[in-house]
Amino acid sequence: MLSRKGHHRSITTQLLFNAGAAVPAGLGYSLILHEHWLAALLSFVCAIGSGVWLFRDYLVPVSTEEYRDTDYTPQQKLMLYLPIVPWSVILPLPIAQLDGVLHPAASIAVTAAVATIGLAFQILGTNIGPRRVGKRRIQQALRKSDMEGITSERLELVARHPKVLRGLAAVGAGDNVFINVTEFAGAIHRDTDEVITELETLRKAHLVEAKKITVREQPHKWQYSLTPAGIRCLQHYRQGR
Repeated sequence: MLSRKGHHRSITTQLLFNAGAAVPAGLGYSLILHEHWLAALLSFVCAIGSGVWLFRDYLVPVSTEEYRDTDYTPQQKLMLYLPIVPWSVILPLPIAQLDGVLHPAASIAVTAAVATIGLAFQILGTNIGPRRVGKRRIQQALRKSDMEGITSERLELVARHPKVLRGLAAVGAGDNVFINVTEFAGAIHRDTDEVITELETLRKAHLVEAKKITVREQPHKWQYSLTPAGIRCLQHYRQGR
């Protein structure tokens, strides 16, 4: 199936994945509370570096102006509010006065553990966004078993431009979830003008759609998305290789 990376993780797996950035961030927060400034700075540097590496796929922004009932399950809707919950635990930590009850090292460890758990849920909640909506819509389009929109002419175009189409699927830009062409070209390390030329060829075949805010808007500001037909043609092409 297309665009599986990072999409089908369970909540537990996603929390463990998030822990790569949350652990040093939680430790850094705890060290600040205990006034270990240099160690806290090093922890935050590690957290930032780890976060950029772990979530590099999420640094390419996509957007949509249309949300559907099928975009979120009840569980996923609940997860939208997860960022609110951790702060009810994290914010009282500075006044918890654990140093008077526990050994200083134990106090740092307990504070860091609580902050890490909270931050891991914070990241989990904020990851539920347009990118994941786009990937769900791509999967929904693929679940339709009909051959609607799959033609030999379109498959020939897919064969000529598979990397661009796969790139759109990978960032979740599908079925009315759009990505700016300049940011997309940067993400796939291609010249923007070349990518626009390819996408415009694909748009004429209705494999992708473009969103232009105004008629005179510069091409580098255009946004693109895979159409349902483009999603199915790309999948059909990959299965037939």
